[in-house]
Amino acid sequence: MSETFIDHAWYGAPAAMAAALAGQANVIGPLVLDGVAYATVRAPEPLPQPPGVLTMGPQLSRVLHGSWMGDAAPVPAEVTNFQARTALRHAGLFEDAETIVETKANMLALAGDELGAETLREAWVKASFVRTSPLIAELATVLQLTPEQLDDLFRAAAAVSV
Repeated sequence: MSETFIDHAWYGAPAAMAAALAGQANVIGPLVLDGVAYATVRAPEPLPQPPGVLTMGPQLSRVLHGSWMGDAAPVPAEVTNFQARTALRHAGLFEDAETIVETKANMLALAGDELGAETLREAWVKASFVRTSPLIAELATVLQLTPEQLDDLFRAAAAVSV
């Protein structure tokens, strides 16, 4: 008989994460990116949220730890700007993506397309991210993401909530 586990995906300061993980038996991580620790605890029962750490969607945790277990969730066609930017930050890609967008906007402006440059900048800050959009395809290419990695990033973004 197989036991069912619940993934408890947490993030927070490394010291708080160390305290949260103390005594846990089945841990993936922690992974520390830009001073934030991410970990997943697999347990047969729900665990209380430890002090000093926050909960994230388990899909984001699995993307960060590279440990997809079971079938992957469907790829969302669209995610909110907040979800996308958060997933990019957690994956360590945000600054590079922002630089790519700003470089493209500057090139449009230098070519005399000020409206295009401003529209691109505004879209980067406000618009939803559509998986099949040309901008997303360009970002994925420049960031050297495979289609599977981009799909995982969209899945992780869809798991972000506040």
